[in-house]
Amino acid sequence: MTSLSDWLHNLGLDRYAQLFADNDVDFEVLRILTEEDLHQLGVSFGHRKRILKAIAEMDPNVRARNQVNTPEDFSRHCFGDARDSFRISAAQFPELKWDATPRNADDGHPVYEIRRYVPGENEIPRADCVWTIDPNQGYLATSVVALKPDGTPWLQYRITATEAAPGVWFPVEFEEKRFGEPADVGRNEVSFLKKIKLTNVRVNEDLPDAQFEIGALRLKEDFPGIVVLRRTLDGKNVPYVYAGDQLVEQNPRRKPSADAPAKSK
Repeated sequence: MTSLSDWLHNLGLDRYAQLFADNDVDFEVLRILTEEDLHQLGVSFGHRKRILKAIAEMDPNVRARNQVNTPEDFSRHCFGDARDSFRISAAQFPELKWDATPRNADDGHPVYEIRRYVPGENEIPRADCVWTIDPNQGYLATSVVALKPDGTPWLQYRITATEAAPGVWFPVEFEEKRFGEPADVGRNEVSFLKKIKLTNVRVNEDLPDAQFEIGALRLKEDFPGIVVLRRTLDGKNVPYVYAGDQLVEQNPRRKPSADAPAKSK
């Protein structure tokens, strides 16, 4: 089997072999990488496009996965490794300078702003990223702002959470704003805006069929024969297929009839 380093070599991208190894990227992870993932790893724009093209050519189903999740999707920011970006960054760059400043949120409760400093002009440290940590919401990073060399933001994530159960804070809204690219000093207008909001949060409750809306991903147009697995709370994977414009169970579960004779022991 071809190794990941050989795969990168065939693309002329040997330089990223060690980067992928350092970040535990194997073929399994590679197949679900998005353009934003590659951007966060430091892969250049052109090389991101080349890698995503090669991934898509590996498996036609991967193409839909990357289209759906580019740029970053709600689940990764609210539940995946992007939610832990401060912890991951602190572990990866212990040599950098960090500071924490308490301040009051809009409603008056205390939050903490944590700044990361990198060497700037003339080796003078400058803040390049700011996390806002909210102790009242389970120490969730409710805001992440990446800064340009002039101190203005080029990327901003905001997460709004609700207390779905006592002490359980559940992200319900995500907003992403971009102000050009990191090198676009002086550019303050919004170049990209994305908002996603959940309207119904239930804890430890299976979703009724009426709320099973995977069809909204519009995979039917590209993959009419696709099988979608819905995972239930009891850990079962229930296959769904398209019947017309609706997703229905591939093998409907039969309910025992009230008239069925009882089994003898």
